[in-house]
Amino acid sequence: MKIDKSLSIKLTEVNVVMTILIVWLHIAPIFNLPQWVQQIAIIAVPCFWTISAFLYFASFDFSSPWMSYKSKLFTRTRTILVPFIVFNIFGLLFSLALLQIHPVDYHPLDGVNAGNCLQALYHSKWNGALWYLRALFEFALIAPSIGYIIRATKWSILLVVPIYLLCQYAPYSSFIYWMVNIFTGAYIAIWHEQLIAYYTRYKKLYISTLIIILGGATAAWHSGFCDDYMIRALTAPTVIFLIMNIHIMPSTVALALGPYTMLIYCLHGNIMRITSKIPSIFGVSSEFLAFILAVALTIIAIVILQIFLKKSPKTWKLIMGGR
Repeated sequence: MKIDKSLSIKLTEVNVVMTILIVWLHIAPIFNLPQWVQQIAIIAVPCFWTISAFLYFASFDFSSPWMSYKSKLFTRTRTILVPFIVFNIFGLLFSLALLQIHPVDYHPLDGVNAGNCLQALYHSKWNGALWYLRALFEFALIAPSIGYIIRATKWSILLVVPIYLLCQYAPYSSFIYWMVNIFTGAYIAIWHEQLIAYYTRYKKLYISTLIIILGGATAAWHSGFCDDYMIRALTAPTVIFLIMNIHIMPSTVALALGPYTMLIYCLHGNIMRITSKIPSIFGVSSEFLAFILAVALTIIAIVILQIFLKKSPKTWKLIMGGR
């Protein structure tokens, strides 16, 4: 399928909002906030998985699968695996530097030796949020097999039921855990034309059904009858509805912030260790205001850093894998 300009802009909008929510998700536990403030951001990761799978298969050429697979694997080695390694190492160096300022911080090399340093890197010991990049690369290794299963029949969508029942027991940082979102995003890309036709014909039914399901799931979630995994699974159709129908933020803002999302994702876990302390230094008493300020400062600091880094194009391409 071809991603037109309108869809590309909407995908950028979702990407920007979800990147902000990732920062929100990781900073929120630092502050004394109501539980709903912390949990509202859990939709971010399933959104990323849905969109990532959609984008992979939207441009996958099944008429020349081996060439397409090699091309995508090469690209993702540069743009995913290289930043994963670079920013994990940065996280280690950053933590070692912080120890000189704040000696009571944990030592990043505790439990690490020559024998398990690669294991520490694999599990993102020094930059926890990067588990997603590692899992995304692992997904890319086996992605075509998922695509062929989906392409075999449009009724393959029914497989989300056993996938939902089985994959929720996988580790959170494994792409297997997110297979409902991956499968849904891939299905939309592969059967896009047929789904657009169905959606156009039954739009009101789809929207009303989605509202009922989401409303019921949200109520059940707050009542304790529905767990986080179900909410994550239901995120996929919600994302699809958003990118097909509405702009969730001004496109000019999304296009301005879009180029910064990758670095924000890669660095926020480290930078927030400093920015989250700034509100208290300046005497901000409101926990919610301090939280919002910490999120904003984290994003602003990384945007400024990227502006300086891009003044050296060779350095930028090296650390970002040519992005």
